[in-house]
Parts: sequence; structure tokens; C-alpha cells
Amino acid sequence: MTKIEQIKLTNFRAFEDKFNTVDFNNKDGMPADFICIYGQNGMGKTSFFDGVEWFSTGKLYRFEENDINKEIKKYKGYILSNRKIENNNVKSYVEVKYSNKSISKRTVRRAKKDIEEKGYRDYNRGKLSGNNINKIYIDEKQILAHDKIDSFVFAKTPSQKYEDWGNFWDSDKSQRMFFAKIYSIKKLITKRIETIEKLINEASCELEKLLLSDEKIEEINNKIEDFNKIEQVSEIKLSKLMKSRNKILNILDSKEIIQYKNTFNKVIDKEDLIKEKVLYLIKFYNKYYTDKRNNIEYKMKKIKVEVDEYEDLDKAGILWFEEYKEWKKTESNIELNNNQIKIKQQTFKLKNNKLTEVNEVIKILIDKIKNIEDEEENILYKTRVIEEKIKELSNKQSKYRENLYYLEKIKTLKQKNQDIMSNLEEAKIKDENNDFDIYIMSISEYDEKFLDLRKRYIMEYKKITEQINEKSQEVIKNKKIYDLFKKNFDELEKILIEVKGYIDKEKLSACPVCHTPFDDVGILLGKINLNEQSKHCKRLYDKYKLSLEAEQAELKKKKILIINWNEECEDYKISLGKQNSDYASEFAQITHESKKIKKEIEHEEQNIKIFKEELNEIDKYEGVISETLIKEWLNIIKDKYKNELGIKIKEMNEISKAVRKLEKDIENFKNIIDELESRSDNFYKNEYNKVLLNKVNQINNKKNNKIMEWSYFKSYYELLKKQIIKFEKENTIISDYLIGYEKYENDSQCGQENFTYIESTYSDYMLQIFNNNYIKFNELKNYIINKDKIIKDIKVKVDILDYLNNELCNSDYNIKYNELNELIKMKKIKLKKYELSKNKIDKIFINLKKYIEENIENVLGSKSMNQIYSIIEPNKEFSRLKIEVGFSNKGKNQEEDIPELYLKTYGENNQTILPEYFFSTAQLNTVALSIFLGQALSMDLKVKTIFIDDPVGHFDDINVLAFVDLLRNIIVDGKWQIVISTHDESFFNLLKNKISDDYYNSKFITFSSIGKLSYR
Repeated sequence: MTKIEQIKLTNFRAFEDKFNTVDFNNKDGMPADFICIYGQNGMGKTSFFDGVEWFSTGKLYRFEENDINKEIKKYKGYILSNRKIENNNVKSYVEVKYSNKSISKRTVRRAKKDIEEKGYRDYNRGKLSGNNINKIYIDEKQILAHDKIDSFVFAKTPSQKYEDWGNFWDSDKSQRMFFAKIYSIKKLITKRIETIEKLINEASCELEKLLLSDEKIEEINNKIEDFNKIEQVSEIKLSKLMKSRNKILNILDSKEIIQYKNTFNKVIDKEDLIKEKVLYLIKFYNKYYTDKRNNIEYKMKKIKVEVDEYEDLDKAGILWFEEYKEWKKTESNIELNNNQIKIKQQTFKLKNNKLTEVNEVIKILIDKIKNIEDEEENILYKTRVIEEKIKELSNKQSKYRENLYYLEKIKTLKQKNQDIMSNLEEAKIKDENNDFDIYIMSISEYDEKFLDLRKRYIMEYKKITEQINEKSQEVIKNKKIYDLFKKNFDELEKILIEVKGYIDKEKLSACPVCHTPFDDVGILLGKINLNEQSKHCKRLYDKYKLSLEAEQAELKKKKILIINWNEECEDYKISLGKQNSDYASEFAQITHESKKIKKEIEHEEQNIKIFKEELNEIDKYEGVISETLIKEWLNIIKDKYKNELGIKIKEMNEISKAVRKLEKDIENFKNIIDELESRSDNFYKNEYNKVLLNKVNQINNKKNNKIMEWSYFKSYYELLKKQIIKFEKENTIISDYLIGYEKYENDSQCGQENFTYIESTYSDYMLQIFNNNYIKFNELKNYIINKDKIIKDIKVKVDILDYLNNELCNSDYNIKYNELNELIKMKKIKLKKYELSKNKIDKIFINLKKYIEENIENVLGSKSMNQIYSIIEPNKEFSRLKIEVGFSNKGKNQEEDIPELYLKTYGENNQTILPEYFFSTAQLNTVALSIFLGQALSMDLKVKTIFIDDPVGHFDDINVLAFVDLLRNIIVDGKWQIVISTHDESFFNLLKNKISDDYYNSKFITFSSIGKLSYR
């Protein structure tokens, strides 16, 4: 079975590159079965679980809601990446290492285009890599994020549960689509049955209302006769009804009646509108005609004043108008000449200004030519000096570059020596017990002298080591021989002491071993000794001591070798230090020289720059600094200035000529104007002419066309007199109409209408109705009486039509009768078919609903879920969980039903409730955990790891203890690995006590600060 050993979160959310590994292995290097991560809120627990979830699915559950997802798309900056990373090239990824040694990694992909100065969009699925690129192993059903607990605890609707949880039991949505399709068919059939039943009932009711009595037919025919007797306002004429058996002939169609009514109503509306307009004409008859008469009298008076006023002009006649015409022409010529003078004066001013500008340019050019001629020798002298400076500057620049190159070389050599010195210091042996050869070989150095020295000492060290090993083996061997002999000698000595005691005690004179006789006991005892064995033991001991001394001598050689090595390293280090000191002195000397050269170069370059600026003040110079070239350049500049000077002098002469001509033209125009003004004054100063001129101007101010000729005036004057005659005739007619009005004034009943008088409206009504501007008052009165009669007759006809419409709403009686019978028969046949279909689809729906509920319980681990639920024991009364699905009419409109999923709890007598409506937050938390764990434990998973983020936020103490016992039961056989986080320190300590790493394969991790972990 596979578990997780390590999760690496590099630059992911709260985790940085240096503090990025979460190790799940225990002290023995094996994956722990239980891992608890403690940290206060904001330390990085959520970032860790975000990493696991994103690694598994390529998304984060809490970011997938529509509103949040839209905001994320607008967000400018890092979401998955750590916000402290320096640039977009730094990688952010989550890497998981499994106990089967496979590794998978998902790397954050960032938008290549900058969003802001340091911002990139990076919330996407990322890129998979590693030796297990296509095997993530961790399923999203193994991860219970805190948001998922909250989304359950804080009461998602059944429809939301159906969609969210559907991803667990129906990942490809096929079951839900089929379930919805079956339901829609079921609902459609039910709706069709209801519609057919409704149509049958309506047709039956309609059939009952069809019958008409003879009395009713006679009554209707009387009404039709009355309708036809009324004076016709249209060609509509009705036929009487006739009855034959069950059929009624000549019956009106409902649509016909409505059409007739519409026609009559339009006539009524039209007549009412005309009547209202005529009433308006009656009401304001006196005012309209009185105003008309007053207006005409006012116009007549005004025109008569004009005729009297312009009588002098009429008497003056054609001769005066000819003089007037000539005077107007003179005035026009004066104005034209004045305009010409203004134009000439403006041109004169512009030319004068231009002449001044040209003279200024000429002066400047003369000064420039003179300045070049005066300064030429000085410039050429400076050029020669600068030429020499440029040659010297090139040599100094080469020398400066050489110095810089040599300084870099010295720095490199000095740094190399410094590195060798550091390695020499490191190469010194501080502890004689270190393996000399292994230690100095570990020093990474490429200096040839150091390598030769190291090679020589390693060879010598190997020889000494071989001798030490050889001598040590000899010491061990000799000591072993000596120790064995000494042991045997001591044992033999013990035996001889016992034998001597026995001989002495028994007073034996013969050897108890070989039975050789001796004279007495003393001689026998004297013969029994270990002198030879003692000497041999002494020889063996001496040999052991000699080999030991030889070993010590070799060890001393090793010590001396190490001392010599350290001394040689120190000597070489001192020599390198002296060399670096020499380098430093040389570096300082060359640096001083380089600074001096650089200062000289800058000084010379500044002089050259100043000289070039002086040349550019004359004109732009882009060539090489050379006396010959600059001399040629100065000649070219002088020639250029002289050419420009010639052009400007020519231009000055041309402008001067034009100025003189303009002066002459202006003087001529002034003389012409003086002559014209004299002629104009002769006409205008005449008092009689002034009076007539004022009257002509008055006419011209009134008319768009100006009166210049006698014929124009005469036409205008005659027109005024004709208008007076016309107005007098019209005034007589209006006066007659007003006299006629006074006869009927007392009979007028129109004063009650709420009208507002507008003259234009009155005129419009007259034209619309009578196509005339005037009408007699008695004609208006008769017109109203006629309209009232027409409207009354039409309304009677409409009332009769309303009556007929009410009585004959089933006008197509015979057809309707047969149609209704046939309709009822056909609908009953159709109803029977739909009822059979409904029975079938109801059975299919019930079976499918049962199958889906069982499938959900299997996927979510119903058995495990209820076992876990009963262990945690959130509610003693309702101790079992069950899942049901269905549909509810809670859509956007009445026709839309939406699928729902209900999680119900069962108690005694199979009583059920919805937990989100009755359970506390802690109890709902338990339900969510039971569902998640039940599902995860029932799955056939590649990796037996379950992740739970901060689950006890709403638990009470009893639930917490039961939950801890549940965790112990899950991990006790070593089949599962649980990773849990908490912000609750007391819960963390409880877990450390209840699932201690002394008795269980557990591990406890703490966030020491944001994104940093400590293990204890």
C-alpha cells in the first residue's frame, strides 16, 4: 500500500523556497500513519491544504464559485505563487513524494505578459511533471477542505447539494442527465394529461350551453328587425335567424359582430370628434370673428399710415430715383476703394517688416564673415595643438586599458592565492584521529604545488599507515600468543602448587605422575618447578613489548608527518600571503597611475570637446580634427555665408522696390476716394434728399428685397393700396356674420364646455370640417343637431350588436356541436394512451430514483458513514443517516423544476428530519465529517492518505473525544494515513496525548511562524 512521505511547497502561497518541505516520515524514515499540523490562524495551514488540493485537481474549491471566479480573473497579482518572490522567472510548484519512491509535481504557470509592475496572473491548472506525470494518486475525495465543511455546516440548499455532491457519485454527469431527462418526460406526460382533462371538461361545458329556445330566437329576430329599421350609416344589414331541427340558420359569427361593432364605434368616435370641434367653433364664434375684424381694422390702419408716409416718394418720381441710384453707386465705390487701401496698407506693413528682417540677416552674415576672417589664424593654431593632443590621447587610452586589464589580472591572482590560503588553512589537521588522506583529499583545490604536496604526503602517509597496520597486527598477534601462554602458565602453576601440597602432605618420595623414585620429599619437591616455562613466558612478553614499541614508533612517525604537513601548509600559506602583499602594493601603484592617466584623458577630452563646441558655434563640423580639413571647411563656410549675403541683398532690393510701389498705389486710392466723397456729399447734404432717403431706408428695413429702382417702389406702393381695398371687403363680410350671431346668441348652450381659445386651432377646425374660413352661426347649430341624431342611432345599433353577441356567442352552433362531440371523443382516446405511458414512466422514475440513492450511498460509503456517525454520536435521538433525491418547483418560473438531494437523519419509529434545520453547528460538523470519512474509507484508493483541514471548529467536548477515538481506530492497523490540521492548541495537545508517538506511528508538526514548520 502506498502512502505519502513528503510534500514540498516551493514558493507556493505562504511557503517560501527555504522553508518548503512538509516531512511525513517518522524517526525510522517510514511514513507516519497519523500526522497532525498545528498553527494559529494565518500561519499557513490553509496554504498547505490549498497546495494539496491544487496538486490533486488543478483548482481550489473555494475559488470556483461564479462570483469569486470572476473577481479572480480581474485580480492583478499572484494568487498561487508566494507574493514575496522577486520576479516571474522564479518557479512555484507543489511536489509529492510517495512511499513507492515515485514523485509527481505540478508547477504554476504564470501569464507571460506583465499585468502590473510586479504582478502576474497565475490561477490555472498548472503543468504536471516528474517520474509520475500522469499519476496524481490523490483524489479530491480524499481532501476535506475547511470550506467544504463550512459549506455543509452553513446550510447549502438541497439543489446545491445535488450539484456539488453529484461530482462525487456521478463525475461525468451521465446519471444526473438521465435522471433529469426521465423526470422531464414524466412531468411532460403529467402536464399533457392535465391539459387533455381540462380540454374535455371545457368542451363538455360548452356543449351544454349551445341549445337555444324558440322564444329566444323570436326575441333575437325582433332585435335584428329594429337594427335594420334604423337609418343606415353604413351598408351593414342583418338577416333573421331560422331554426331547422337542431341547427340554426343565418346565425351571426362572433367575429362578424365584433367587426360590425368596431366599424360603428369608429364612426361614433369620428362623429364625436367632429361634434366636439363644432362645439368649439360655436363657443368661440363671437371671439374669433370679433378678433378677425379687429385684426383687419388694425392692418388697414397700419397700411394707410404707410401709404400716407410714402406719398412724397411717389411724387418725387423716376428722376429722383435715378439720382438716388447714382449716389448709392458712389457710396459703394468709396467703400470698395477704402477696402483696397486697407489691403495695400497691410501689405505695405508686412513688406516693411520683411525688409527689416532681411537687413538684420545681412548684418549678421557680414559679422559672421568678418569674424571668421579675424579668427581664422587663431582657429588653425588651436587645431594644430588639438591634433597633437589627440595623438597623445590615443597612447594614454591604450596605456589606461592595459592598466585596467593588468589590475583585473592581479585581482584574479590575488583572489586565487586567497582561495588557496583558505584551503591550506582548512587542510591543516586539527585532530590527529582524523583520517589524514581522506580529510586532505576532501579539500577541493587545483593549485599544482598544493596537489604535488598533497600527493607526496598521501604516499608517505599510506606507507606509514601500512607499517602501523602491520605493526598493529604483529602486536595483536604477539599479545594473543603471550596472553594464551600466560593463561596456561598460571593454570599450570596452580596445579603444581596443589601437587606440591599433596606430595608434602602425603610425604611421597616417588613422582605421582611418572612414579620415578627420589631419596626424599625435598628432592622431589625441588625437581617440581616451572623455570623453563617462566623464561619462555618472559621471552613472549618481551617480544610483545618490542612489537608494541615498534607500533608506537610508527604512530610517532604519523604524528610527525601531520606536524610537517601543517608546517608546510603554513609555510606555503605565508609565501602566498607575501605574494599577495606584493600584489597589493603593485595594485595600489598601478591604480594610482591609472587614476592619473584617466584624469589626463578626461582633461584632454574636455579640451577637444570645448574646441569642437567653438567650431560648432561657427557652423556644424562633423569631420576629423585636421588643420587642412578645418582650413577647407572655413573657406566653405565663408563662401556659403557670402552666397547667402548676395541672396539677401538681392531680396532686400526687390522688397524695397515693392514698398515704393505700394506707397504710390495707396496715394492714388486716397485721391480717388476724395473725389468720390465730394460727389456723395453734394447729394446727401440736400435736406429734401435726406428726408426721402430715410423713407427708402424704412421700406428697405421692412422688405427683404432692397428698393433701388423707381419701378420697385411703384409696385410696392400700389400693393399697399390694393391691400386696403381687400381688407375693407373682408371686414364687411365679417361684420355681417357677427350680426347673424347676435340673433342666436341667447340660444347658445356651449358655454359649459371646458375649451381654451387658440386662434390657429379655430382656423384649422373650420378648414377640416367645412373647407372654408367662414360659416354662419345658425349653420353650426343645425350641424350639431344632425351629429347628435347620427351618434344616437349608431349607439342603438351597437347596443343591439352587444345583445346579439351575448346571446349568440356560439354562433356556429351546428358545426360547433359536431366539433365538440368529436373533440371529446378524440381527447378521451388520447388520454388513455397518455395514462398508460404515465404508469410506465412512473415505474421507471421510482426505480431510477432508488438506484441513484443506493449508488450515492455506496459511493459515499453509507455503511462506513453510519458507523462513523454513531461513533462520534452527535445526536442520541437521530442516530442514522440516509440520502434521498427528488425534484422541487423552485426554479425561475413555474414551469421549471430543479433536482434536489436531501440528507436525512432517522430516529425511532423511522422518524426523519433534515439536519440543517434542527441540528446545532457542532452536530452538522459531525454529519459532514461522517459523510467525508465514510466515502473516503469505502474507496479503492491508490494512496491511502486522507487530508482533513481544521475539522473541530464547531465540536463540543464529547464530539472531540469521540472523534479522537475514531482517528485511533482508523490508523490502528496501519492501512491508512491521516493528515489533519488544527488551530486549537488544546485539541492539538489532546491528540499528542491520545495518539502519542510513543504508542502509535504518529507525528506532530507545528508552524513556528508564517510558512515555517518545526517538528517535535
